[in-house]
Amino acid sequence: MNRDKIDAGIDRAAAEAKETVDLLSDRIDAATRCAREKHAQAKHRLKETILHATDTIEEGVTKTADRIREKVRQE
Repeated sequence: MNRDKIDAGIDRAAAEAKETVDLLSDRIDAATRCAREKHAQAKHRLKETILHATDTIEEGVTKTADRIREKVRQE
């Protein structure tokens, strides 16, 4: 093999390696963006669920407190 063929082979391998790294980098970036979006969506859903649950609990506690007050007043 002559030096030109060796250099050409090295250049091809380097170009292929760069393509591979670029492809992986793009996929990692896409996966990171997706994970951030899913995290934000999950956080929002969890927040809404907690707010709904606390509203439901507050309503139940208020009704129970009102019933207890009425029983105490009637006695």
